Amino acid sequence: MTFREVDEYSNQIANYFHEAGYRHGDVIALFMESRPEYICIWLGLAKIGVITALINFNLREESLSHCIASADAKLIIFGKELTDAVRAVRDKLRPGIKYHSSGGLSDEATSFASCLDAGLATTTKLPAPAFQLPSFTGNRRRRDECGLGSFIHLLGIHGLLASPSDGRREPGASADATQPRPSSQRYLLRAARGSKLALGTRTEVDGSHRHASPRCAQYIGEICRYLLAQPPKPVDRLHGVKLVFGNGLRPQIWHEFMDRFGIQRVGEFYGATEGSTNIVNSEGVVGAVGFTSVIVPWAYPITLVRVKPGTDEPQRDRDGMCVRSQPGEPGVLVGKISRSDPLRAYDGYVSKAASEKKVIENVFSKGDVAFHSGDVLVMDECGNFFFRDRTGDTFRWRGENVSTAEVEGVVSNIVGLRDAVVYGVEVPGNEGKAGMAGIVDADGTLDLTRFASDVKLKLPAYARPLFLRIMREAEQTGTYKFMKLDLVKVGFDPKKTEDKLFYLEGKSGLYKPLNEKEFDGITKGAIRI
Repeated sequence: MTFREVDEYSNQIANYFHEAGYRHGDVIALFMESRPEYICIWLGLAKIGVITALINFNLREESLSHCIASADAKLIIFGKELTDAVRAVRDKLRPGIKYHSSGGLSDEATSFASCLDAGLATTTKLPAPAFQLPSFTGNRRRRDECGLGSFIHLLGIHGLLASPSDGRREPGASADATQPRPSSQRYLLRAARGSKLALGTRTEVDGSHRHASPRCAQYIGEICRYLLAQPPKPVDRLHGVKLVFGNGLRPQIWHEFMDRFGIQRVGEFYGATEGSTNIVNSEGVVGAVGFTSVIVPWAYPITLVRVKPGTDEPQRDRDGMCVRSQPGEPGVLVGKISRSDPLRAYDGYVSKAASEKKVIENVFSKGDVAFHSGDVLVMDECGNFFFRDRTGDTFRWRGENVSTAEVEGVVSNIVGLRDAVVYGVEVPGNEGKAGMAGIVDADGTLDLTRFASDVKLKLPAYARPLFLRIMREAEQTGTYKFMKLDLVKVGFDPKKTEDKLFYLEGKSGLYKPLNEKEFDGITKGAIRI
């Protein structure tokens, strides 16, 4: 699609919904797989000031209905490929909500929805009526809910929350993708400054290099692990990518990923979509997520502060100010909030109560405020930041702090880059939480004897998983983050899961099957771990 085609399509969207009575401030949910129409619909709605609630197409049932309801959407635009998912939640949504399907003419399968494609066929491509932007002065709380404003849903320590976003802090790239695959699964959208953007309804890793010549690519860390887990191929370096940028690339596979695929530079970054904490590793320091000056730390907009053990509440000095973390000392990342600086503004969530939980006052001077990221990082003496864990994921065992992210990286390497999720579970009679690892082993080939040996070699005693759960699959979010809440609830109780459980026997140092008898022995103190 050319720039003109995108503009004309988005004009049709704007005119169609303006004629239907939608105005500035109204919310329409967009639930669709990745394709050019997605961007055009978003742009079109923005032209008349309508807020687009961007719904992850992986969501189903309760999560899907929650996101639509929390955004207070009046209408849902959905791709026909997601018809069944929408139909399954209709009775959970508010009465009167309207539905429009996109991706082909309507049939009996979408009889409850109007056909957007048919409506656009008779809609003008001329510019839609302009709307008056509200003043940006005064209360900025809903400032971004106009123009390119949208709602996105974030899964964090406070649950699934809707957050306003206008794209100010979204990372961007200009990949020169040429000669796209001539199929319905890959598309080409010409973007700003002559660059091009390839969009498709699903990721095609194998063979895509033959149809595109990107200079840089964006990654999610877990995708890099998935790529490394594939058998090496002669075509692994037959591409033009020299720079990759994204977040979540584990230090344990950093060099291996670069060496195998011929990547010259990694631009790992850290950013909170809804907050004011955004940094980037511009120097290529392995494992670092960003950098800040240590020469003038008082001029922070971003820094680390100590938190009280077992909580995410900042420690205070005798004057009531937050205490900075020293180099090498874990701390929670906070970002200064400034209403006069768009990059340091705090958009928060649609929920006012949830927004207030993420703000701390009197950080380093009376009256200043900062965004509490909820993430634990460490800074070295040069000012490089390294991600440790979420405050809710880090746990203490035997008087030591254990980072689940670090243990996950080690465990995943030991088991051949399979999915592995680490979390803490309570054991009666013991302080803190014991480490437990859920490992995906669908083919039943995991060697537990070798695993026990490698864990002993590569992890300190307090960080070794004392319990194992062997799973067929691990539930993940749309950005490949593991869903731990249900795993923590089940713990190591064999009555609550059909998965095989094991515990680390102290004398032999081997993992033994954990059935109801062993569970009772552990919980009653007869079996010591």
